[in-house]
Amino acid sequence: MNTAAQFNTDNGCYTVKKMSDTLFAVSAGEKVLGFVERAGSVWVASRGRYLSKAVEVAQSPDFDLALHRLEA
Repeated sequence: MNTAAQFNTDNGCYTVKKMSDTLFAVSAGEKVLGFVERAGSVWVASRGRYLSKAVEVAQSPDFDLALHRLEA
């Protein structure tokens, strides 16, 4: 199920890789920035290389907004 898409922003190029129906890994080059995960009606952005150790940095009803919180 691992599918990926690349996004170019003012801050660089990011790859978003679908890990499951509700979980996406976000990376810049070889570096994993964090994860965006669906939790009910919100998307939760967690920063860190490993999901088990990632720290929540934002919640948003919009996937794109949660994704952008990992850029900062």
